[in-house]
Amino acid sequence: MLLMTLLANELMTEEEIKIKSIDATKISTLEDESLLMEGSVKIFTNQFNLETSKAIYNKKTGKLILEGDVKLLAEKVQSSSSSLFLDLNSNIMKLEDSNFDYLNQSFGNAKSIILRTAGETIITSSSWNNCSAEDPIWDLEIREVKLLEEKENVVIRGLTLKIKDIPIFYIPYVRSAVGDTRTSGFLAPSLKQGKDGLDLSIPFYFNLAQNFDLEVSPRYISKRGLGFSSDFRYLTSLSSGQIKGALFNEDKEYLRETGDSNNKRWEASWKHKTDFSDNLSLNFNYQDTSDVYFYRDIGSDQYGSSKKNYLKKIFNLRWKNKNNKINLELKDYVKLNPFSSEVYKTLPRINSYSFYENDWIFSSLRTDVSKFKFDTSDQEIKRIFLNPKLGIRKTWNSSSLNFVSSSNYVRYKFDEYEFSNSSPSTEIDYKIFLSRPDTAKSSYLIPNVKYIYQDGEINPLTPLIDTRRRTLSYSSLFNKDLSSGHDRHTYSNRVVVGLKKIDMHLSKGLSNSFSIGRSFQINKRDDENNVSNLITEYKSTMDNFIFSSSLETNRDVSNIDRAIISLVYSKEEQRRIEIRGIYDRNVQDVVNSSWTNSSMPLKQLELVMNWPLISSINFFGRFNRDLDSKKSLDLSYGVEYSNCCLKFGLMNRKWIEEDYFTWIENFDSPSQALQSGYFPAKERDSLLIFFEFKNLGRLGKDINQILSSPSLD
Repeated sequence: MLLMTLLANELMTEEEIKIKSIDATKISTLEDESLLMEGSVKIFTNQFNLETSKAIYNKKTGKLILEGDVKLLAEKVQSSSSSLFLDLNSNIMKLEDSNFDYLNQSFGNAKSIILRTAGETIITSSSWNNCSAEDPIWDLEIREVKLLEEKENVVIRGLTLKIKDIPIFYIPYVRSAVGDTRTSGFLAPSLKQGKDGLDLSIPFYFNLAQNFDLEVSPRYISKRGLGFSSDFRYLTSLSSGQIKGALFNEDKEYLRETGDSNNKRWEASWKHKTDFSDNLSLNFNYQDTSDVYFYRDIGSDQYGSSKKNYLKKIFNLRWKNKNNKINLELKDYVKLNPFSSEVYKTLPRINSYSFYENDWIFSSLRTDVSKFKFDTSDQEIKRIFLNPKLGIRKTWNSSSLNFVSSSNYVRYKFDEYEFSNSSPSTEIDYKIFLSRPDTAKSSYLIPNVKYIYQDGEINPLTPLIDTRRRTLSYSSLFNKDLSSGHDRHTYSNRVVVGLKKIDMHLSKGLSNSFSIGRSFQINKRDDENNVSNLITEYKSTMDNFIFSSSLETNRDVSNIDRAIISLVYSKEEQRRIEIRGIYDRNVQDVVNSSWTNSSMPLKQLELVMNWPLISSINFFGRFNRDLDSKKSLDLSYGVEYSNCCLKFGLMNRKWIEEDYFTWIENFDSPSQALQSGYFPAKERDSLLIFFEFKNLGRLGKDINQILSSPSLD
């Protein structure tokens, strides 16, 4: 279908066809004053060229007839036909018994092709493929293709997919859009075999208007029954959004598990955005479901490559200009994972940020007024946060200096308690830029010293609402606060010292960077060490290799506390090997400083690869292993065969994922299950078969998604 419409659009544009010149071995004049051309005949037009052994052209009527082996040569299309008729006055072209080639990538033939600039284009008894002109593995045979007069829709009758001349499926009628134009009609069905048996959906697309459309998809799952889903999209001058939903009126498998004969299982979501002006905007994202098991049973990914821990309900109204932002937010969650941390509702949250700068002086004010509530209790927490800041930023040719004075003020009110935490601070950051430019190599040395003064005490009743520990790295080492959020701050003075070296060999395609840094405590607290761990980072790029590493050693450099190493080799699309490893002796708790020790070791190794065994067969795999428990977290491997038009593969996968639900059979709560030694994980395995007709579509999972590395990336 695509090739047919491209052929019509390539040969019959809105521009009038004009003959520029004619060349022939022999030219004579007939009785009706037509020109008879014989021998080697070449006709050049403003859109394409024609070659044949015999042609008749009547300039008065504008009719051109070519016979024999007629060659048509356009910029992107070449064809060979037994005859060609062209009416230059009405811009109509007719080809008989044609073979055509589009950019040497798509091939086809047709018994008859009638092309019109104004009017319908009709192609009869045609076939096309993306394999080869001589011996294609697959092809589409079409009884009739009709490109409608407006050139925006195409009607196809009698479409048959064949593989090696064996019919696979037949579609009697299809109407579709050409190019970016949309039209109502059936979309490609989805068919898969999963844990609940056959899963079949047949979506239908409604093109309601230029700015509204709707997709409705009946869905049948053999063990669960009949349901449907819908997807409505809209666009106006100010707004855009998407409303999605799914409903299973009676889930047979869920009835067997729960005994609920009146179960109606559903999910719903609504994303909306309105830009009232350049300054004022509204966003909300609403997600909900009938029960927390819906995504396990109906919405879950049978290949295990995606998970949902929460459903969001967020409302956001924002105003901004060049120097100011004001944001109003309401936030709620539906927790699907019983082992995930509790999340506060925000009812509401109003925050603002103002920033002003004049040459080398700048100032800012950040405020946050919030009200929080837990799902599991009636406790409400009110919090007020203020952060004024005044700074000086000065840059010279070989150095820079930043001076910042600020204060964090946080006030809490909950139950019978009302208290505040305050922490004034000063930061002085000085960098020196040393460079040694060269025609073949450039080197840069950047020493960095920062002094951070922060005073104050934290009330032991302070709740942890939105505080999360930041991973310690060379850049985060220079941050004033080592945790995100407003509830925890580091109340100690320190000096941070760092050094970065960068080398670039432009002619060799080689670049290296090395960073080392450490923080020294002044007037340290009793529960903190006087120095932080030593942080070193190294990255090297050379041709097809990328190596990166991060090393965190303890304060006396006798043990490695944390290490991350990555080596990537990539050449062309099919040759890629990635090796990653992570070792963490002490996984820090959010309450502690990032150099306060705890005892939660983590050791993991991962290998991802894709490599051709021979010209058309690739081996791919992913190996993710926990070295501490000596268990494979994910083991995937398979082979893929690919040629000019077909891709086929087989993959075996075994992996461990979180089990949110089986604890209910033996325990009263998730916390009791964990305290009793319950491990919320289960082993899964699957055998995946996938194949793809190139430029037609895929049946099965995209392997690239499964082989991605979200855990270590």
